[in-house]
Amino acid sequence: RDQYVVVYGNMLFYAPNNDYRYEYFCNLSEYAGGNYYSQAYQFGDMVYVFPQSAEHILAIDLNKSIRRIELKHECEQQDAFVGAFVYDDHVYILPGRYSALIRFDPKTENVEYLPDIGPFNFGMVNNENTLCARAYQNGKLFFLGVTGEQLLIVDLKTMKTEVVATKFEKTYMVMTPEKDISDVFWLLPFEGTSLTKWNYRTGEMQEYDLYVDGLKSYYAGQQNVECDNRYFSSLAITDDTVYAAPLWGNMFVKLDIKSGRAERWRNPFEVAMAKPEGYSPSWTVGFLLRYRENDRKYYFYYEPLRKSYEIDLHTGKTTEIQQTFQREDLLTHAPGFAKESQWMQY
Repeated sequence: RDQYVVVYGNMLFYAPNNDYRYEYFCNLSEYAGGNYYSQAYQFGDMVYVFPQSAEHILAIDLNKSIRRIELKHECEQQDAFVGAFVYDDHVYILPGRYSALIRFDPKTENVEYLPDIGPFNFGMVNNENTLCARAYQNGKLFFLGVTGEQLLIVDLKTMKTEVVATKFEKTYMVMTPEKDISDVFWLLPFEGTSLTKWNYRTGEMQEYDLYVDGLKSYYAGQQNVECDNRYFSSLAITDDTVYAAPLWGNMFVKLDIKSGRAERWRNPFEVAMAKPEGYSPSWTVGFLLRYRENDRKYYFYYEPLRKSYEIDLHTGKTTEIQQTFQREDLLTHAPGFAKESQWMQY
């Protein structure tokens, strides 16, 4: 599913051999910024591009003719959506500021809305707009509401929902399934360094602490302004260890589940919010993503260098995923002086 990639400037590139060697495909917008689109997937002879800040889907045919499939207009700000993924021949568009989960059928181009997701998905925490914890597991989507008091479960095949009461009274940002088929999730809060193992069916939970000496968190882009939130971005879980990658925190941490002891996780990645010359600032250090086909392996996207890696947590081996773009394509299609977005046109 990585054959197509949307890059800065709202341009679409593709790898003809699905080998991360990308070539220019087409331009998607009159605007050079705004993060209008997130992902693109091909179904038959059509390529569909899914929105991030836009409120439409793009359909592109073999002649690179583009048409819009309009969605209901709701948002006057950016980041209506936060990504899209494929499950069972449908594409699911995850809401950001938008109030509904959207299911798209590429065979018929039918658009289906599951409304009223908003309270479980997006809210204000410490006067900041915040996405709440969410997870995919075994054909279901889980949204843990902004107060933590209720869990919304969506069956992706039927689009039926279930609401489960919890015993939580705070906001969580990360919810990671322990295994593909399990009722257990590991949770990271918006504030503090606690880590919670939680069975959402039985309510059983166990608390751990990821704090280690020297661990601090700093507001993104302000390395001298300390805070007590958003320490970690994501988790990787094995049978005996939980690994945590920093969001605003200043180190990677791992937890021995049996002993409950946390320590610094040594790996090749420097904790920084930008490249040394400061040209490419970032709002996070990076994210861990699990391979769908292999529980042992994870991806790590390292934001300061805009690079992706494969990590085998059992062996500690780290391998960069070589992604290349044709230099001529980049120079030819660089946005240059252009309209930024409909929200900032100069």
